[in-house]
Amino acid sequence: MSYFERAALSPRKAYPAILLFAGIALLYAKSAGFDFINLDDPAYVVQNEMVKGGLSASGVKEALLAPVANYYIPLTWLSLMADYSLFGGSPAGFHATNVLLHSLNALLLFLFLLNATDSPVNCFLASALWAAHPLRVESVAWVTARKDVLFLFFLLLALNFWLCHAKKGGWRWYWAAFFAALAACLAKPAAVVAPFILLVVDYWPLGRFNGERARAFRLWAEKLPFFALSAVFSLLTLQTQSSSISPSGIVTPLDRFCAVATSYWRYIGKTIWPSTLVLEDGNASWRMDAGLAALVLAAIFVATLVLYAKRKAAPQLFSGWIWYLAALLPVSGLVSVGMNSVADRFSYLPSIGLFTAAVWGVGAFVQRTSGARKALFGAGLLLLAAFSVLSFVQLGHWRDSETLFRYHVEARDSIFARKGLADALKAKGDYLANSNLLASISEAASCDSKAAWDAAEALELAKRFEEARFFYLRAIDIAPKNPDYHFGLARISLAMGDKRAAAASLTQALALNPEHFDSLLATSRLYMEEERLAKAVGALEKARKVRPDDRFAARELGFAYGVWGMGADSVKNLRDAVAIDTKDPESNFLLASALSQGGDMAGAMKHYLSALEASPENPAYLYGCGVSLERLGRAGEALEYYRRAVAANPEGDYGRAAKARLEALR
Repeated sequence: MSYFERAALSPRKAYPAILLFAGIALLYAKSAGFDFINLDDPAYVVQNEMVKGGLSASGVKEALLAPVANYYIPLTWLSLMADYSLFGGSPAGFHATNVLLHSLNALLLFLFLLNATDSPVNCFLASALWAAHPLRVESVAWVTARKDVLFLFFLLLALNFWLCHAKKGGWRWYWAAFFAALAACLAKPAAVVAPFILLVVDYWPLGRFNGERARAFRLWAEKLPFFALSAVFSLLTLQTQSSSISPSGIVTPLDRFCAVATSYWRYIGKTIWPSTLVLEDGNASWRMDAGLAALVLAAIFVATLVLYAKRKAAPQLFSGWIWYLAALLPVSGLVSVGMNSVADRFSYLPSIGLFTAAVWGVGAFVQRTSGARKALFGAGLLLLAAFSVLSFVQLGHWRDSETLFRYHVEARDSIFARKGLADALKAKGDYLANSNLLASISEAASCDSKAAWDAAEALELAKRFEEARFFYLRAIDIAPKNPDYHFGLARISLAMGDKRAAAASLTQALALNPEHFDSLLATSRLYMEEERLAKAVGALEKARKVRPDDRFAARELGFAYGVWGMGADSVKNLRDAVAIDTKDPESNFLLASALSQGGDMAGAMKHYLSALEASPENPAYLYGCGVSLERLGRAGEALEYYRRAVAANPEGDYGRAAKARLEALR
């Protein structure tokens, strides 16, 4: 039995390990009852066709061979696909997996520290304080943050394998650690810090550095495969996320300098005082000015020098501090990627260094008496209880999108938070509250055309057309060359009954973009109402060229040809519409009507029945079936359809026509 196996089975170590795992799982368990949120969860799961396909051969191939959503994180995608195979679209399973992985991470951290230091109390406190801290909530409660809990699982597994390599030697544990680090990189590129973390733990707690240069050189040299792995994934990440990386012309070196200082300072501050933990976007996040950033980075540099000088007396402080500095560097803002410059989840790996340094550091400076140790342990348990209560409360804010973003608006109002809340209210169907919120966003961001457009659309849904028109005009005033805004104004004009204004807006939209699909469809409808059939057909033919697979364009063109008396062209386009969506009742009905006019009653009957499958009591579809059967010489069968048409809508046009046919057939 290996050292690793013996250590893991020791009863002295098993009891606190079980307590730690069960306690952390219990703390976060209620998140299994939470919903997905409307930030990134749709792209990662809810609307991701690859994930929704489960662990299929094609899905696995897609995840492994190409970046998805600008990320090459195949193991994260595979884990989400596995969840979908097991739990379907229910968010409970996805949340439960996050909780399980986080609990396992606490356990793996505990086992590594314990087997390396043989200090159960310190190991338990460091692991539990890290896992229960409120900064962990974002990584656990957000399904999109699966990559955080998954990559750290593999990285901590790599550390445990590395411990066995350091204790036992040989290549078996070395390559186990390497492939675990590879898996971590395949879960999230932040694992590229793995070789630096291995060097840190080589110093402490493994104590493999002995002051000899030759020894230090060998320790660096044995990490070369890990450094090569990091280089490959660093380059791959820069390539796959090139569209998300802010260019130097937008983010200057001074901006990056300030961002790095802000990040290092923020996570230390939030670790000590975890208040107002909210999702932040780059525009709303507080950032130091250059003077304060210089002072902070100077302080960090001085602290590093002091700890280096004291490294022999307090190796745990030096090791934990370097862990923090190294692990945070990829997400410190040095390279600006995406919307976030700071985020609670970015502290998931780095903060391990802070907690190990704090627990062992405080222990080293406390008098080593039984009473002092008990007092220190008691203080640690009190702090753990406080963290647990704060995390439990913080976790409740993640119940659903509305709860999360309402808390954000109350805790730290920002346009980003208001937009998140507005989207949640829209999904809930509360269009009035949604429109009020988006209108307030547009007022706050008076030069943001997108904010004005969002407000206009929300007000339109709430049927507040006059206000919607105001915000569409504001969007156009800010960005006059955007055809979408002119189309929106046209839509509002139509809702208000002003067809002349609508036509003018549609003309402007098409002048800006002759292939603007929605404007072509809307223009064709105006032409149809004016009985300018040639113009309507021309607009619809353009629309079909823009989107040949759109059933609405095919259906409306087929209808227009039919009104124009061009039966063959009508049938052709309506067949295209049915081929695009075989279950669309309106396309089937119009095709059946066109075939009936052309004398193909059997074909007409087929498509009337297809329409009835979607809407069994539609009087138009029922009447069409009756007429087709009657003309096919099956009058007896037609009677039943006529009766159903009358019952469905006795006073409507089709009901009265069906009643007339029933009387004629008596």
